[in-house]
Amino acid sequence: MFRELALRLWALLTAPGREWEKIAASPEEPCRLFVRWVLPLASIPLISALIGFTLIAPAFITLVPEFAIRLHNGLAYGLMLALVSMLGVYVAAFAHSMTVQALGGKGRYGLSLELYARSWAPVWLGGVLYLVPSLGGFSLVASLVSLWLLFRGVQAVLGVKGRKALEQTALAAGIIFVLYLLLYLVVSAVLREVFSGGVFLQ
Repeated sequence: MFRELALRLWALLTAPGREWEKIAASPEEPCRLFVRWVLPLASIPLISALIGFTLIAPAFITLVPEFAIRLHNGLAYGLMLALVSMLGVYVAAFAHSMTVQALGGKGRYGLSLELYARSWAPVWLGGVLYLVPSLGGFSLVASLVSLWLLFRGVQAVLGVKGRKALEQTALAAGIIFVLYLLLYLVVSAVLREVFSGGVFLQ
């Protein structure tokens, strides 16, 4: 499974046009896509934050010397990153397909899900920077690569070109931006209750 994931990821980054055409021609089932793509990639920021806040970050270790508390905070922060991103992809895909249909297009949930899940891969990969928590914010730079992949994906998946492709990319990006913000507020509030007492979620 991981070899297949790595090969597809490499193809998506190095030859996005050809790979998006393959994806559009044969989209995966949502559950299969979650198990074989979304879950492994979304686990990267979770695991990285857990290790970074618990074992690596010297400033945080000095501030919070107790290992159990560092583990507590690293897990809470990592879960927030993973849950927001995974929920965001699926909710955004639903919202996007409904919006495209409302605008008179042929919106399909499966294709919208492929569009978001595949294009969001660079952001998840960038989550490895949370191994050094002070560098975690730089993972947002990967969102520029994701935006580029989203643009390429819109052309292949939705079959639009030129100005229409730019408009559809802006629509797709706007949907996931708004939903991520809302999900961040909701998920962080829930985790604040579950992990009450943590430094980062107080």
